[in-house]
Amino acid sequence: MVPLIIPMHFFLIHGAYGNPQGNWIPWLKRQLEASGHSVDVPHFPTPENQSLENWLDVFKDYKVDDAIFVAHSLGPVFVLNLIKNGLKPKHCFFVAPFHGSIGDEDFDGINSSFMIELDWKELSNATNYTCYLSDNDPYVPMEISLDFAAKLNAQTKILPGAGHINTEAGFTEFPQLLDDIKTVL
Repeated sequence: MVPLIIPMHFFLIHGAYGNPQGNWIPWLKRQLEASGHSVDVPHFPTPENQSLENWLDVFKDYKVDDAIFVAHSLGPVFVLNLIKNGLKPKHCFFVAPFHGSIGDEDFDGINSSFMIELDWKELSNATNYTCYLSDNDPYVPMEISLDFAAKLNAQTKILPGAGHINTEAGFTEFPQLLDDIKTVL
C-alpha cells in the first residue's frame, strides 16, 4: 500500500540578491507541486528597496496556514521575524542561515534592517528546524551558521564543499533537502 501524503502548503523564500527563479528554488517548487503540494514563492525587493518592512509588506497578503518554510541565506532571518510576530509554521528548513553581521559591508548594509533582537529560546520552542550549511561558504562563515542553528536547537547538516548552497556552487537541484522534507510530511 502506498503511504498517504497529505498535501501541505510550502513557502520558498529567497535571500538577498535572489529571486524566485534562482538557485534550487524552481526545481524544488516543481518537485513539491508534482507531489500535490501548494507552493508560494514570494518575490521580495533586493538589493534595491531591500528592507524588513518592504519584505513584510510583500508577504502580508499571503495565507499562512500551518505551512512549511524553506528559506535561503537572508530568508531564514526573515522567517524568524515572522515567527517572532506570531507565525506558527509546521517546520522550517534553513539553508546557509545567519543572523547579524557576516563581515561583508555590501551585504551587512542591505541586511541590517532584518537584524532585530530575537528571543532565541522562544523561537527554538516555536517549531522544528533543520539547517544546512557549508564548510566553505564564501558569504556566510560556517561559525555564524553553526551558532544560528545551535540557538534554534536545529537539526544541523554540514555539506562539505557546498559553497553558499546556490547556483554558483552547482546547486540548481537539492535532492537531500527534498528527501528531508519528505520525512516531515
